[in-house]
Amino acid sequence: MLSSRTTKGEPDMSELVLHGNLALNARKYRDKDALVFGDTRISHHELNARVNSLADGFLGAGLRPGDHCALLFGNSVEFVESLLALSKIGVVNVCVNTVLTPKEIAYIIDHSDSRALLAEGEFGKKLNPILGELPKLDRSLLFSANGALDGFRPLDGVRSANTAEPSARVDENAWMRLAYTSGTTGLPKGAIIPQRSQVLMFYQFATQYGLSDRDRTLIVGPMYASGPYVFGLMSLYFGGTLVLLRKFDAHQVLRTITDERVTASFMVPTMYNMMLAIPEEERRARYDVSSLRILSSGSAPRHTRTRELMFEYFSSARINDCYGTTECGLSTNLDHHDQLRKVTTVGKPVMGCEVKIVDDNNRELSPGEIGEIWVRTLSLGSGYYKNETATAKAFIDGWFVTGDLGFLDEEHFLTLVDRKNDLIISGGANVYPTDVEQALYRHPAVLEAAVVGVPDEKWGEAVKAVVVSRPGARITETELLDWCREELAGYKVPKSVSFVADLPRNAAGKVLRRVVREQFWVGRETKLI
Repeated sequence: MLSSRTTKGEPDMSELVLHGNLALNARKYRDKDALVFGDTRISHHELNARVNSLADGFLGAGLRPGDHCALLFGNSVEFVESLLALSKIGVVNVCVNTVLTPKEIAYIIDHSDSRALLAEGEFGKKLNPILGELPKLDRSLLFSANGALDGFRPLDGVRSANTAEPSARVDENAWMRLAYTSGTTGLPKGAIIPQRSQVLMFYQFATQYGLSDRDRTLIVGPMYASGPYVFGLMSLYFGGTLVLLRKFDAHQVLRTITDERVTASFMVPTMYNMMLAIPEEERRARYDVSSLRILSSGSAPRHTRTRELMFEYFSSARINDCYGTTECGLSTNLDHHDQLRKVTTVGKPVMGCEVKIVDDNNRELSPGEIGEIWVRTLSLGSGYYKNETATAKAFIDGWFVTGDLGFLDEEHFLTLVDRKNDLIISGGANVYPTDVEQALYRHPAVLEAAVVGVPDEKWGEAVKAVVVSRPGARITETELLDWCREELAGYKVPKSVSFVADLPRNAAGKVLRRVVREQFWVGRETKLI
């Protein structure tokens, strides 16, 4: 929805929209770094002008408010500017995971009804086989950055000379993005995130961690993922500095923290593990991380030893563990001072958020009782795009049904016990067992398969396949892993395969993944830690 209420060149701060503070920040922090990417430094004033130029160019090319635009980008200046420019003209962004297979990418672009596509040149090999299968894309609205793509217009050629604020104002209830997240069947669901919900996610993080315009926030995870997306754009919204890396490298991250005097960052446990794997003497001799004051970890289990090592090495930082979902944003947070006291929990509900535990009859349970985790929050999304059934199941009377199992203690700290839908989080990436099992079943030698997450020091959880071979068939672990690499995105490929005579089942004949998984979690602090 758009509104005509505007004063030319002046932002209307009465609305909570992603781009709402950009023009204000351009004046307030004119020459201060807004975005740092390698050798590129862009001030707040320059960033707003570049975003306005791109927004006007998109309008001139034919994009209109309410259109959907898919983006296939790695971390880059162009990615950030495109997200902000689309927001300024009311175009819904659809960020696509770049490691998906061409078929998976095509599904999201098609299902989202994307009319436009922005992509980096390096992804041509994935796009070329599927472009002919995407009739909803307007061929005049294909734009490329950081490398040419056949049939795509270079993004730099789209920019306009006009750097004034767009004339129309985007309503805070307008959709800002469709965030695709896998469902229980493995098919991605597009979570609808309005502008207001997105900005309230910013406020929840900023309030919880005390973030402000003085912070220099490092993002190393891919910004197509919700955690880096929210944490990164939040820093720009509040007038801070976003320090962006293309990809994770432990030494490069520590060097960047040292050189850029980074004060805050959000990373998954795997990244912390890899930094801490560098010999301590080398870390302390080569890098200075004393500028850090806030570190947040999420999207995967973090082992107690990792916590202890982080306290020792990142001694200047307040260390946090958070729990949330794409649909809700930040739900709970385990503060620095509770890290070792409440080691098996993911903390308490954050500002503007309630958590309750319910049984199968939707009856609220008492402390200590295990049930399904429901969340009610100011930042809640608006359902799933073109999926009324999933929306009705997950969004109930203002509450979001997470599909996770857990319990609250007497102090209202939340403990995750298991994942009701068997979701595996490996290195911060979501893997649904059904996706992997279906790939395994396509192999002629596989009779049955169960895929579970198992403890892994590096990845938090590793994907494990347990397979029953067909009678008389001969298949090795190496052959099955090679098969999976051809069928699946890299992060979904099992790290190992075990062969068994049969799989445990319930009375209805359903394979019991939980029983399969339990043997691998014996002796762990919880099934998730």
